[in-house]
Amino acid sequence: MLYAIDTDGQRIRPSIHKQLATDPYSGLPTQGITGEGLDYWRLIEGKYDAWALPNATWNLRWKLEFPEPLVEISIQGDHAKHVADVRTNKGTVLKFQARNLNEQQLREREVFFEQMVWIFRADKWDIELMFNPTRYRTTEGRDRQLPKSDSFKWVKFQSRHSKSVFKACKMPVFLDFGDDCIYWLNWQSKSNLNALYHPTQGLLKSYPKQQFIQKYSQL
Repeated sequence: MLYAIDTDGQRIRPSIHKQLATDPYSGLPTQGITGEGLDYWRLIEGKYDAWALPNATWNLRWKLEFPEPLVEISIQGDHAKHVADVRTNKGTVLKFQARNLNEQQLREREVFFEQMVWIFRADKWDIELMFNPTRYRTTEGRDRQLPKSDSFKWVKFQSRHSKSVFKACKMPVFLDFGDDCIYWLNWQSKSNLNALYHPTQGLLKSYPKQQFIQKYSQL
């Protein structure tokens, strides 16, 4: 976690190694971890959230891109409470997912958060990207010209293996391949050019990461 609670009830970042504070969600003691390139809090024991997985540096760096009041927000549901990585001022939850989840786990999170966007770490996925394609094949097998846009760039992808996120996720999915852009799975858009689900290939829309971050950072 990026934030913990000090003795005055304020959300703080760790400033020294093994600094003690309180986890704001579970009330359990936590200690600061510093000197590893990115400072964060780690529970001394236990879990702050039943869905919590060890935070990778990738997750933490993404969360640092957003204003502190939007980061690590506790959401109370009818029967459980979970922590959103980021919750925008309009109520959209951003979930940064570096570790694999099965289809049931993916669906559970979508049902709970309701209004959310997935961002998956994909730099280690076995996916081939083909930039700036000009044509695509429709679900009827017809060859068509891709529409041009000034706001995004088209990217084709092909994977040797089907990913569960392609089939299970009903909420918008963005992929992070570790460059300066973020890639939206196009078949989830209303102007869908890949209306028929395909497990190993399709189209992505490429946007600058800063454009994505600015969109969801408004207080």
